[in-house]
Amino acid sequence: MNLHDIFIDASLIALTSVVVAGGLYWAGVIWHSASAGRSILTARQALDLPDPATWPSVCIIIPAHNEAHGIGELARTLLAQDYPQLHVVFALDRCTDDTEAVLRQVLGDDARFTLHAVGQWRPGWAGKVNAVWEGVSAAPAARSAGLLLFADADTLFDARCVRASVKLLLHRNAAMLSLLSTLTRRTWFERLIQPAAGLELLRQYPPARVNRTTSTRSLANGQFMLIRRDVYENLGGHAALSDALLEDLQLASLVKGQGVMSEVAFADGMLLCRMYDTWPAFTSGWRRIYAELAHRKPARLRRYAILNLVFGVLLMPLALLVITIGLARGSGAPLPEPASTSIAWVCATAGVVALLAYALAITLCLLRGRSPMSAVVAYPVAAGVVAWLLWGTARELVKGVPVKWAGREYVRQVR
Repeated sequence: MNLHDIFIDASLIALTSVVVAGGLYWAGVIWHSASAGRSILTARQALDLPDPATWPSVCIIIPAHNEAHGIGELARTLLAQDYPQLHVVFALDRCTDDTEAVLRQVLGDDARFTLHAVGQWRPGWAGKVNAVWEGVSAAPAARSAGLLLFADADTLFDARCVRASVKLLLHRNAAMLSLLSTLTRRTWFERLIQPAAGLELLRQYPPARVNRTTSTRSLANGQFMLIRRDVYENLGGHAALSDALLEDLQLASLVKGQGVMSEVAFADGMLLCRMYDTWPAFTSGWRRIYAELAHRKPARLRRYAILNLVFGVLLMPLALLVITIGLARGSGAPLPEPASTSIAWVCATAGVVALLAYALAITLCLLRGRSPMSAVVAYPVAAGVVAWLLWGTARELVKGVPVKWAGREYVRQVR
């Protein structure tokens, strides 16, 4: 065997090692996805659970800051809820638009709804947390309800959503249940980029792992968090989360710290959410989310960015390259050594297996979230965008770039 053949075989083995690592990575994603499918009922599946003997009262608290453009649609979905004991509090957070007028027009004099104006925020409090706490404190229905449901103003409820979620929480005997919303796909970035952004969140916090009582990892989605009122009060309510930019993660952590169950489940179309209307809002919003998910640690964000770049963007072309070289050397002209032929076929096979694991994992995960097939095809590009977002988030944290959210500006401390 000459030096040229040795170099090619060594290069092929090195490339195959990277491809195999990627295949194992995506095989792990498949395993976690399958575990979630076996152990976690979706909100839609919960509709088939038996009704409880008595329905606990539920109070929904929704903070709203200048949401006139879409809050009427949310209000109509809440009017349609079929839950027997329901009250809804809209905490209008320093609104300067027609949010209140839109709500009054849609809701009329329905006694199940309360509009509470939040005129100012407490110093040191995050705006959303302050609004939620104001809504809970001001509404008698919130103080007496058996269950509290915190939702966002950019969500839309299926008419059976509250009923299904209560059934699921009671069935699981959980202290808190958070639904992972089905995201809308009206814009190009919602259809092509957002599925990959959401998949990165679930990769960091696999639902099957999060739901284990023995796991220290906790997750909740602030768009929908259903919690027992006694548990909420024992934690100190949102006053215990006063400065949190992702209060959902912190609330889930506090609940789990009490030794009680905090679970997540897929909404499966029972809860829709339009997170961001524009590309700038999308990029800044996901950077804020990623910063808090990584506990504001730039090194962790950079590591996640590299994982997306290598296993999300480069894995497919690398696998195809390994397959091509392996097939060419394995079935081409006679080689100096039989060992080279064996190495070539092994590498080509490993490339095929890794590529199949990659494609299957992406397809299963994205379709479970009701993403379009176009998101599956676009995933390598979308993963590159996610890597860019993660790396940019790390850079912003290091530079001390403030984040703007809900009418306020926050300077985040690197940890």
